Amino acid sequence: MYELFQESIRPVNLPYTMLFGLTLFYWASYLVGVVGSDLLDFDFDADLEGDAGADLDGVGDGGGSVLGALMRFVYAADVPITVIVSVLSAVMWVYSLLANRFLGPVSETIVLLISIPILLGGIVTTKVVLMPFVPLLKKAFDESSDTIPVIGKLCVVSSLEATEKHGQAEVPLKGSPLLLNVRTGAGVVMEKGQEAVVFAREEDGIYLIAPFDGDANVTKD
Repeated sequence: MYELFQESIRPVNLPYTMLFGLTLFYWASYLVGVVGSDLLDFDFDADLEGDAGADLDGVGDGGGSVLGALMRFVYAADVPITVIVSVLSAVMWVYSLLANRFLGPVSETIVLLISIPILLGGIVTTKVVLMPFVPLLKKAFDESSDTIPVIGKLCVVSSLEATEKHGQAEVPLKGSPLLLNVRTGAGVVMEKGQEAVVFAREEDGIYLIAPFDGDANVTKD
């Protein structure tokens, strides 16, 4: 155990150790209720706006963005980003320990060079690790939104923005909030934290929301 600790704090391994440590700290804080589920809620769809059909919410399967292809590769449309980051950080940490253990003392150039295969290997391994769980997670999310009536309820935009193409919103519940993939009406852009009303669900499972003006008849839990 002490040798593992020594290896972990070596300068060549320390960045991976810190990343893995942050994910562990996040989950520990999440379990005790210190942080919410949106701490690592990156709006990748907003970055892919310029690539037609490259959104991650199931609107389309096209798109030529490298980032979009990478996120689809690791199932970002079906698995929470927090889970992906956690698995990736753990895998990269292990690969870094193994690589630098076998290579021994190396130059800074070599350290930078091996970071590339560590990252690529981490991404591929993350996909392999998550692959068996994707159907289960997707089914769990679908069943949770099906069993809990959300039409007509108030929600809060949790992604950086919600547009007619992509977005996510949380429906406050007595326990943990229910996360939904959402879209707005044509030309409507809603910012993170803005309240909205869920008024319909499309065939692809995406919910339609509209800005809440305070007068609509909505239900809360």
